[in-house]
Amino acid sequence: MHPDSKNKIDSIRKFLRRNGKKLVQKYSNVNGVYIEKRVRAGEVVNRFCIIFNVVSKVPLEEVKNHIPKYIDVPGHSRGKKITYKVPTDVRAVGRPRMQTTLISSRGGLNESKGTMTGYVERDGEIYYISNMHVIGMPYIHDGEYEAEDDTDDLNIKVEGRSVCAFRKGILELNGELDVAMCEKLKNHDHSNAFDLDIFLLVPEDDLAYVMEDPIWINCYGHINETYSEAQIINVVPGPVDFDLDGSTVSLTNLLLLYPAISEKGDSGALIFDAEHNAYGMIVGADDVNSYAINLHKAIHYLF
Repeated sequence: MHPDSKNKIDSIRKFLRRNGKKLVQKYSNVNGVYIEKRVRAGEVVNRFCIIFNVVSKVPLEEVKNHIPKYIDVPGHSRGKKITYKVPTDVRAVGRPRMQTTLISSRGGLNESKGTMTGYVERDGEIYYISNMHVIGMPYIHDGEYEAEDDTDDLNIKVEGRSVCAFRKGILELNGELDVAMCEKLKNHDHSNAFDLDIFLLVPEDDLAYVMEDPIWINCYGHINETYSEAQIINVVPGPVDFDLDGSTVSLTNLLLLYPAISEKGDSGALIFDAEHNAYGMIVGADDVNSYAINLHKAIHYLF
């Protein structure tokens, strides 16, 4: 990649990390913002723009605070400060949803169902890995978005049986992580899960310019009982607003997958390629894309 293009991408990403939440809140109907190459009439134009995801497109005269055609982004080139006049584009993607299946238990509380396709072994113990919004929902309902527990309460169900105890998790309401782990305490067959220690966990830095060379990946989820194939086409620096049981969760630095390959119940599903590179874990989707957190960062937090 030419250094000038790299500088421009880095400048726009930095701008969106700092200002993305304000942009999402400032303009009507917006639920996500990121950098991508412009697409016109189905063809990719070699010019970077700021994409605004909206639930649906509405006539301009009905929009109170419409998105400008260009946004000024501060940057640098050859040691000098410059301003990039970055064009914008709007994509109708529906409403991003975190992909647990929420059901009402007999006790009147909400339970969640999701996917635990990965596990690790540490000091002779087996730990399943998933999203906090999958296996930590009781804490979230109590207002605890970061939790640790050293009790052996079998409060996590796998295939209908309570076999795991929650250990640690975090859901950053305006951050990057949505991850948790639980310890397997009974004689439960985990042969359907992937041993994450056989994978190479890919750092976020290795994905910075994936929009130049999309990566083909596979996904195995709770609903998708066969492999689903898609591409990682971007890393989204600005926030994406997800709906979670009536609340809004904004996550940044997500992996953007196209097409959307996940369904309800697929939160926590592992995405990887044929060379055993593990890139991330599904957190949600809209009508066009699926989204995943970086697995390298998630495992680092847990252990």
